[in-house]
Amino acid sequence: ISSDWNAVKYWTKEGKISLSYLKENFGEAIVPVELRCSSKSVERITMPLKEFISPSLARKATCWYLKDWHFFQQFPEYDAFQLPIFFKFDWLNEYCDHQKDVCDDFRFVYFGHRGTVTCLHFDVMRSYSWSVNVCGKKEWIFIPPAKEELLLDKHGHSLSDITKEEILSEIPDAISIIQETGEAVFVPSGWYHYVENLEDSISINHNWINASNIFLVWNFLRDELDSVKKEVDHLKNEANDWIGHYQMLKANCG
Repeated sequence: ISSDWNAVKYWTKEGKISLSYLKENFGEAIVPVELRCSSKSVERITMPLKEFISPSLARKATCWYLKDWHFFQQFPEYDAFQLPIFFKFDWLNEYCDHQKDVCDDFRFVYFGHRGTVTCLHFDVMRSYSWSVNVCGKKEWIFIPPAKEELLLDKHGHSLSDITKEEILSEIPDAISIIQETGEAVFVPSGWYHYVENLEDSISINHNWINASNIFLVWNFLRDELDSVKKEVDHLKNEANDWIGHYQMLKANCG
């Protein structure tokens, strides 16, 4: 699906990530990095890409993960890939592209060393997502939506810090797959998933919405807004209702 992409041609060399190419062409770019040295200790910072790929930082590889890099906003003229035909109808990013007053999109580059993880979650707004491995190998673990209640604590919050071993032992129906270089993974709306880099890996990821999942997204946002209204109801005499609703909805849904 990605054999003719420039990202595959230039970002890799002899089956490995080409750090020299990335540093030479994008080294000054400021990138978001997640620092996670334990399941409960997470810090998000920014730094130049050249610092992220420096040898000194590589010694801390399993703690540092470049996530949600808006590469295509920073380098709009760079032809990194061609949108796979299976994912062509992308209302979410098309909408973002036509908003003059909003500088945002849901197209990302992820770059992590072996052992870095994305903890258990479902995608923003119950969107679909797809991920193509430009280089490396990942393990994905999926939890079908019907098993969602098994992941909730007594307060109803999802256990985002649950480990891979706990998922596989507590959820018999969990699905584990290995994604190799060049392969695409499609994530359906509302499916919790956990991802671990089994090798140093770099991927291109999109969140997207179209006619197939728009009602799932709408129902999710409606339910979240109702929940926010209930949470802030006691504040209605102290602040503007919509500001409170908006802020809590944004925090919950992105």
